Amino acid sequence: MDDARGLALHILNKLDKSNKTLDSLLEEFQKDHLISNRERALFNALVYGVLRWKGRLDWIISHLSKLPINKTKSEVLNILRIGLFQIIYLDRIPVSAAVNTSVEMAKHSADKRGAGYVNAILRKASRELETLPYPDIAEEPEYAISVNKSFPKWIVKRWIKLLGKSQTIELCDAINEIPSITVRANTLKTNRQDLVNSIESDVRNIRLTASSPDGLSFSNPNKSIHEMETFKNGQFQVQDEAAQLVTLLLDPRSGDAVLDACAGLGGKTGHIGQLMKNSGKITALDIDKEKLDKLNREMERLGITNVTTVSDDIENPLLLKSYYGQFDRILIDAPCSNMGVIRRNPDIKWKL
Repeated sequence: MDDARGLALHILNKLDKSNKTLDSLLEEFQKDHLISNRERALFNALVYGVLRWKGRLDWIISHLSKLPINKTKSEVLNILRIGLFQIIYLDRIPVSAAVNTSVEMAKHSADKRGAGYVNAILRKASRELETLPYPDIAEEPEYAISVNKSFPKWIVKRWIKLLGKSQTIELCDAINEIPSITVRANTLKTNRQDLVNSIESDVRNIRLTASSPDGLSFSNPNKSIHEMETFKNGQFQVQDEAAQLVTLLLDPRSGDAVLDACAGLGGKTGHIGQLMKNSGKITALDIDKEKLDKLNREMERLGITNVTTVSDDIENPLLLKSYYGQFDRILIDAPCSNMGVIRRNPDIKWKL
């Protein structure tokens, strides 16, 4: 099934069966599938929504079904999640449509028995959602927050210990909000205001970032970011405002020698090159050669010409010895747990 629901199911199933991130799977997906703007909006809502609320959805399914979650086929479970997400969170979709399309997916992906199971659970959900015995925060705070806010219990337990119950709930709510898309104008090719003028017909709710001088946020693009002419022409990079501020704190100058020690895909490398105005030298170091290949293509798109990539381990003592005293500034954006980007990448919280 090549509609939004079928494609969302395809991505969720692949995510369950691989160690790849959602970002990498979506990048591969975009190369092979062209879907309309309307279908893309539903596809994104389903994929990100199911992953954002998976914990709560699974709790509901477990209370509606006699079959334990861990005994349910992953394909069937993802169909149930997609259907249930629509019933709970997508008001514009009639319950009958959410149920019927899920049953059709089950017929294609499972069997007649699986389709009947999906039909029974979703119809039961439509009748009993309001009367389910959701856990009480006063009696079981960790479990209740975990279920109601859809986070692994161990994360909730850690946050309660650090922040207390009230702030943990606020943090969960903030992370569960659908984020705007934040980008950084590439001042080698444009400026922030000209970028706003160029994209205002393609997006909604444009807002200038408060602290980064070149950033702006928007929502509801009417096409994929990668299909926007301004993106193809290298006029912006997608980058959260906090990440933009890191490079501003580094304060690279024209003519500097800069080491980006864990360069990854080049988000901060591009910003460094932009601030250096293509003058000086940037060494982009990463242990992952595939990421550096993508970084090189990204620098070409942005028009940045002063970057040299090196595939090596920053902990290599011979490398460190050869680099000693060679750089004016060094940025180390070390690999971490990725907990700071759960809001934009909800799949992460289920893989930590």
